[in-house]
Amino acid sequence: MNCYELLRKNNRGSLKEVLNLILAERKGTTRIKFSHEKIRAVHSGRYAAISNEELLEIMDEYMAQNWPNHEFISAYVSHELMQVVIDLSAYKRQFFRKLPPELCRGYAPAVVMISSDVAESAVRLIPAFNMGGVIAPMAKEVAIPHIGDNIEDRVRNAFTALLAYFDDAATDISKLSTIPINYGKATLVRVLTKYGMPKEESREALAAYDMWHASGNVTAMDIYLSVCEAYAAVVRNHAQDAKKIFTAADCVARCARTLWNTVDMPGKEDM
Repeated sequence: MNCYELLRKNNRGSLKEVLNLILAERKGTTRIKFSHEKIRAVHSGRYAAISNEELLEIMDEYMAQNWPNHEFISAYVSHELMQVVIDLSAYKRQFFRKLPPELCRGYAPAVVMISSDVAESAVRLIPAFNMGGVIAPMAKEVAIPHIGDNIEDRVRNAFTALLAYFDDAATDISKLSTIPINYGKATLVRVLTKYGMPKEESREALAAYDMWHASGNVTAMDIYLSVCEAYAAVVRNHAQDAKKIFTAADCVARCARTLWNTVDMPGKEDM
């Protein structure tokens, strides 16, 4: 049980008392993030701070030196996170060299950089598909925790290995087409529900699944692509809701890492 989340949602007064007791007993340094007139996070002295400006400088330097024809797509900043999306269409051959041809035809590579010092505190690099303007995560993400020494150097090293991260993600996704799914629609419902895809968009994905997979012979790749369809619908329907889009994107990434034998079983076929 996540006691912090339980109190945060149901009894913030008690949460305040518990946090104050913990802070009173702590030895050493405590870092507190104050933003938009509220305390947003409390970290130990081991927290490694890096500003959004420093992260953008590191990213810009790496891109200019290695992939100069990259294109900026979008950025988002709130009190919880910063997100930047970079298109790498000019380097599709390099970044998609290990992907199956059916995924290379309609998509282009992109990379998402996210930094958050609340919840799971880390800088993240996420290899992604650019699906005609819809950015969907691939199988892998690289997390650089906000803890330890030289976080700037660790972020630089992560960018240096970006091409290898795409290769790893492509290898994982390619394996999906080799995994048969016996109970396709029930499996899709289970995955969409388990990973928190919004219901309205999940229903759209299920309708499309019925149209394309009436025969019932599907693989894990088909389930993954259906989840991508649901994500694309979230982006279309909630273009201004960055947090909802972020949650739906996480659903796509988690789908690619699913243990399929735990979800491929009879069950509900609707939402």
